[in-house]
Amino acid sequence: MDELTIRERAHLGALEVTFPGWRISVRGGVWWATRHAAPTDAQKAAGLCHQLARWGPIELADALTVQLGILVRMGAA
Repeated sequence: MDELTIRERAHLGALEVTFPGWRISVRGGVWWATRHAAPTDAQKAAGLCHQLARWGPIELADALTVQLGILVRMGAA
């Protein structure tokens, strides 16, 4: 994670603030998000993931927005 550019660090900070229920990291050029709390069986059935990986911060933000939508629909956000 020490090899991040200034722009990538800015994206990382923005993702951490925007999605506080997730631990965001970058490893080997892949952007990861891991939920602090494992999803319940009902949340899994609705499509909530425990961990996501995407090739860039914008793609990860899009995927996390979908995950947040699932929680909102379930009344858990």
